[in-house]
Amino acid sequence: MKKAVLVGALSIIVGNAYAVCPGNAVPDAGFVLSGKRIDAAVGGDWKEIHCSSGDLKKVGTGTSTGVDPTTVIGSWSATESDVTYKYNKPDGSTNDFTFELHKQGEIYNFCVGADTKASGTLSDASDC
Repeated sequence: MKKAVLVGALSIIVGNAYAVCPGNAVPDAGFVLSGKRIDAAVGGDWKEIHCSSGDLKKVGTGTSTGVDPTTVIGSWSATESDVTYKYNKPDGSTNDFTFELHKQGEIYNFCVGADTKASGTLSDASDC
């Protein structure tokens, strides 16, 4: 019994030690994301524009409907492969999140440790 428990515990430890975010870390995430729109999934659609000014915009359905225009929702910055998002809150503070950006083929993965929080594709943005 003790042997089975030890083997099971070692399997979990070794398995977690080798778990990594898919793809390779992007060494200059700021350059890659600047002026780009991300279309990703994270418990729903995640569509945001990374303006070169540091503004982060939510992609709306468009101003032609007057219902859901593209608007600034916060800011973003990057250092090497780490990307930090600061989402504006009504009280003037922010909710901050930092991810490590990885690329696997045409897919970009936003990870915290080995856990992929979102993944999607980039396209040119014209709304900055």
